[in-house]
Amino acid sequence: MLKQFLLYIVGSALICSACTSKTESVDEIENKVESKLLEHEQKILDLYRNQGCEVAYKELKSWLLSDTLTMDYPFDLLRDSIKLGKVVSPDNNLCVYYWDTMLGGSMFLWGNVTQYRTANGVMAKPYSPEFLAQQANLMEKDEVDFGSFVKELYQVRDNSGKVIYLLSCYASASAVYGTNILSAYTVVEDSLQAVPNLFIKADSNMVSNLTSDCFGAYITYDKNTRRLYLPLEWASDNSSCVWSECFRFNGRKFVFTEKIKYDKDL
Repeated sequence: MLKQFLLYIVGSALICSACTSKTESVDEIENKVESKLLEHEQKILDLYRNQGCEVAYKELKSWLLSDTLTMDYPFDLLRDSIKLGKVVSPDNNLCVYYWDTMLGGSMFLWGNVTQYRTANGVMAKPYSPEFLAQQANLMEKDEVDFGSFVKELYQVRDNSGKVIYLLSCYASASAVYGTNILSAYTVVEDSLQAVPNLFIKADSNMVSNLTSDCFGAYITYDKNTRRLYLPLEWASDNSSCVWSECFRFNGRKFVFTEKIKYDKDL
């Protein structure tokens, strides 16, 4: 059973003890909690089947924003049935959900919810991490959050001990054009903030994110070597990616080291 349920379990136990003289075991309370989450998950699946994706995803977003226990819930039912995606950082402190809203017309319009832990508990926001980190005032935003398909969520710790999260995602501007993006974030007090100028490119310019137009060739990170691989150049017939740029984390920045042949297994 997930350890993160313990907070909910303690609260439930206190309520139960106030309402009945019968003392329930921890296992019994855990089972009730998990059963309630599964029941809500089934409700969303039923909405999807009977009333369509727009109604179901609206209910899903509302649930993710209001119930922070969902951060530690696997969502196996919705992952298999309606292709809900959930990517969690190695330390379990940052989580991004994504789904195709089916509202994008000729392009993909992804729905995202971002959850992250702070000293004050779990925060949940109805935005993609990129949009969330770059908006100074979300209540007065004019831009549209087109969301992202999230491929992977990595993390590194810099020399000061700060945890930096690396989000590898795919954003599509149309049915035939999209961009692979790697962005960096960190949690500061109760907010998720972008890490500026983390990457030093071959020309020595510093940038806040890395991008690639190589479709199907995602940006990856190897935690053992602290190397990042950016697919960059297509073959002459545009059939596949052939070159990647390699960056190594030195404890402060990801610094370009060399250009290597693309390897999909890196």
